[in-house]
Amino acid sequence: MPDGTASFFPLKKRRKKAEIKLKRLHRSINLFEDIQMEEKNW
Repeated sequence: MPDGTASFFPLKKRRKKAEIKLKRLHRSINLFEDIQMEEKNW
């Protein structure tokens, strides 16, 4: 079986999931930094 269209769709789904995870991680890091900044400004 040629490794073309068969593995193409799962890869796209995996990439999408990875992007979502990355965005979620980035958001939580930003949140953490915001909290630290607020603590410094007290």
